[in-house]
Amino acid sequence: MFAGFSESIPDRQLAAEFGKDCKELKVTRRKVLFRQGDVALRMYLLKSGTVTLTMKVPVTGEVLGFTAQEGYIVGLPAVAGNIRIR
Repeated sequence: MFAGFSESIPDRQLAAEFGKDCKELKVTRRKVLFRQGDVALRMYLLKSGTVTLTMKVPVTGEVLGFTAQEGYIVGLPAVAGNIRIR
């Protein structure tokens, strides 16, 4: 699991607040929302379904995975800092 990802949301309150200004985006299976190294421009609040995130650890080459579920916010740490995930 990635440190810093939204895992628990009393964050449901946070999600509800963010949800007020969101646009709905329906995606198909295997749709790529962003790639490692992209500049973060948006975050995603999962209204339903799941999203699998993977990240390659630069030093070891190991690939880590995490599945976000309904109510999770994906991309918040990167957007908040407007950083690239390398």
